[in-house]
Amino acid sequence: MTGPELEAAVAGTWQLESWTVTYDDGTVRAPFGDDPAGMLVYGTDGGMAVCIHDPGGPGSVAPFAYAGRYHAQGGALVHEVVSSTVSAFVGTLQRREADLASRSLTLSVRDPDKGRTDRLAWRRAEPA
Repeated sequence: MTGPELEAAVAGTWQLESWTVTYDDGTVRAPFGDDPAGMLVYGTDGGMAVCIHDPGGPGSVAPFAYAGRYHAQGGALVHEVVSSTVSAFVGTLQRREADLASRSLTLSVRDPDKGRTDRLAWRRAEPA
């Protein structure tokens, strides 16, 4: 699935299931703990927003969030960051390979300089 078809398929609200980082040496870490909380919203108008945090309480990792525009490029989703809790993200394009299956979405990004691959697994949120 690519382009407008992918954009239409991901539109809506997603809840975070997991965020894992796999390093080239095989080490796997969960930067926001074993039970992270987060929400990702893709609007039909091309807007997007994501917020992730570790609900573990004191000593947990600071929340991470950004918002902007998105578009599909091949089998990937490209986030055009306008606002972020990480100032270095503002003005960048964040490309995420997308694997969409029924009610699940996995977004992944490879960072060869750091020898790691991040995978975020999302499930479609139930209607309110």
